[in-house]
Amino acid sequence: MISLSIIQKSQLEGALRLDAEYYQPEYLLNYLKLEKFGFQILQDLSISNITKGETPLWRGDSYLDAGIPFLRSENLIFAGTDLSNIVFVSKKVHERMKRSKILPNDVLLAIVGATIGHTGLVGNEYLEYNSNQAIAIVRPENEKYSCYLSIVLETKFCQLQIERLKGGGSRDNLDLHEVRVLKIPKPNSRILNYCLEQINKIANDVIYIPKTIDMLSPILSIVPLQLFAYYFAIQKGYNVDRPRNLAKSVTVE
Repeated sequence: MISLSIIQKSQLEGALRLDAEYYQPEYLLNYLKLEKFGFQILQDLSISNITKGETPLWRGDSYLDAGIPFLRSENLIFAGTDLSNIVFVSKKVHERMKRSKILPNDVLLAIVGATIGHTGLVGNEYLEYNSNQAIAIVRPENEKYSCYLSIVLETKFCQLQIERLKGGGSRDNLDLHEVRVLKIPKPNSRILNYCLEQINKIANDVIYIPKTIDMLSPILSIVPLQLFAYYFAIQKGYNVDRPRNLAKSVTVE
C-alpha cells in the first residue's frame, strides 16, 4: 500500500531535502507533537558546548591497556557507559585531541553507522575521557540537564528526528549542525528534578559482571541489562507483567 504525504512550502522547515523519505507522515506528525508540547533546539537548552571526537590512530598511535579511557559507540548504554571493553590512549594523544575531551556528566550521542542514535551519560569513574569521531559530545551547564537529555534523547520525539535526518542518499550519519538543532521537548523544573532523581537511583545500583569465557560473556552481559530495563519500567509505572503493557504483535522487516 502506497503512503502519500502532501506538504506545503511552509512545512519544509528550511530543509534542503526533497526526497519523499524525509516527509513521511510519522515524521511530520512528530514535528506537530513537538510544536504542541513546546521545544527548544538542543544548542539553546542550557548547553555550554557541542563537539565530536576524532580518529586517534591515524598518526601511528595505538590503543593501550591503561591511560586515558577512550569511549567508542559500543560503550554507550542508556543513562550510562559500559566500561567492560574500554580501551585507553596515552596522555600525549589525549592532550593532542583537546576538542574531544570528555568530562563526567557529558551526554554522548552516536552519530555514525549502525549505532546511530545510541546515547550515554558519562559517569565519574575517571576524571577525563576522550572519544572518536563517531560520537557527538554534549556538555550541559548543570547535572539536571545532563540527566534530562540522557533520557529524552532516547524517546520517540528525538529518535524519530535522528532517523529522519540520518537518511538522504548513501550517507548514514549526522553532522554537528544537525545535532545542535535537534528539537528537544521543553522541560519544567518538576521534570528536571524527576530525571535527576531517576538517574541517581540507577547510578546507585551497580552490577558487576565477572570475567568468563567468550562463549558465556554475552549471556552475563545481557541478563543484567534485561533486569535493568525491567526495574526501570517498574520505576516509571509501567508494569510489564500486566498483559495490557505487552506488545500484541511484533513485525520484523
